[in-house]
Amino acid sequence: MAEVHREKKAKPGIASAQQDSWTLSGPGPSMKFFLSSSDTWFRVARWAIRLAVLIGVVGLLFSKASRDPRLATLPAGLSPSIVLCGWIAAGTFSAIGWLALGIACVAAFRLRWFCRWMCPLGTCNELSTLLGKRVGLPSPSVPHLGHYLIFATLGGAMMGFPILLWLDPLALFSSLGQPLPLQSLPFLVGISGLVLAMGVSFLLPGTWCLRICPLGALQEVLFVFRRGIIRTLVRLFRVGQASPSREMPRFDGPELSELLRISRRGVIGVVGAIAWTYLARPSALSKTLPLRPPGAWPDERRFLALCVRCGNCMRVCPTGIIRPQQSTDGVAMWLTPRLVFTDDFCEPSCNRCAEVCPSGALTPFSKAEKPHVVIGKAVVELDECLLTVDRECGICRSHCPYEAIRLQFNEETYSVQPIVDFARCPGCGACEAVCPTTPRKAIHVERMEAVEKKRQG
Repeated sequence: MAEVHREKKAKPGIASAQQDSWTLSGPGPSMKFFLSSSDTWFRVARWAIRLAVLIGVVGLLFSKASRDPRLATLPAGLSPSIVLCGWIAAGTFSAIGWLALGIACVAAFRLRWFCRWMCPLGTCNELSTLLGKRVGLPSPSVPHLGHYLIFATLGGAMMGFPILLWLDPLALFSSLGQPLPLQSLPFLVGISGLVLAMGVSFLLPGTWCLRICPLGALQEVLFVFRRGIIRTLVRLFRVGQASPSREMPRFDGPELSELLRISRRGVIGVVGAIAWTYLARPSALSKTLPLRPPGAWPDERRFLALCVRCGNCMRVCPTGIIRPQQSTDGVAMWLTPRLVFTDDFCEPSCNRCAEVCPSGALTPFSKAEKPHVVIGKAVVELDECLLTVDRECGICRSHCPYEAIRLQFNEETYSVQPIVDFARCPGCGACEAVCPTTPRKAIHVERMEAVEKKRQG
């Protein structure tokens, strides 16, 4: 089996801790990072940095600082795969995206350096792997699924549907900071992806990071392609400089074999993503689609593909109306953000959720544009309204920040009825939050698709 191999030779007088070799080869957990056993200081330093990053990220996710839009994008916003797919599929690129591109550039020259030094989920997975090996669990032989996953995600992004983007390790780890009670079942459900990755690493030591993780696979692809391209250019230059009497350079070797192998996986992944995009297009989603945060893509399938379930929008929401989807509406909607106007509404001057979305599932907008960013439309249920039974009310009109509700006398029913001006209403939910009727609200916000269907019917 051909392999990519890089080895650094220590110079005389330099500690052998500087000797490391990186190998990417055949089946099984074959990405091996090993150092000389006599240089434990290097390992201690690496683990100290990894644990410091892990503690820092966990502290950030559980602190009030995670509600600051300038910090809430972390750590998911640092993922090169999320930033790249968001830019391709949605055309969005945040300021922190430049740091993610810097990580990708370094990975092109230092194979999987982010996995070895910085990834918080990678640290947890390696601890799970060490524990699994300690209890005697073997490292299985698993195909390199990560290459197929990252190419399928990139191929889907070109079609506007970056499938499996939510498998990114930084997105999975970000879910740890969802605003849910730590002792509750919803919190455990919310971090199910994180638990799954660590569970796989324990039961199948090394498998998740080395064979499944799409971000790790992206780093391998960048490294292999960078080295393959540079060495090919060097050989082409030598061909141009070669004299007729000299032997022509050979275009073969393990580097070329590995480059061709990854390219084949890339073709299969991209073709699979394109096929999924077209075959799944006619499939029906849930009959009642949930309300999404402002700036969400109107196409529900595209929103579901772009959303990485990181929980950033939920953490920064000042009114706490963004909740994770945990109902039985299908696996595709699992842990996606939805709006609940039971106790509060979407403030007219707030655009935090769209600012901190790392993948483009929520399109950024300014505060001045907020009145034109439509979430849905308020719909009145006259059978529930207090005004239709001669009860004094009108609280929905007085609390509407957009002055989209007026009270009008209906001569047929001889009662006053609230009328919603759809041209003014963006679906902020203020009317629904203050409506006093229970258990059903007399006025509530519905998605545009449901409103149009009612108007046509």
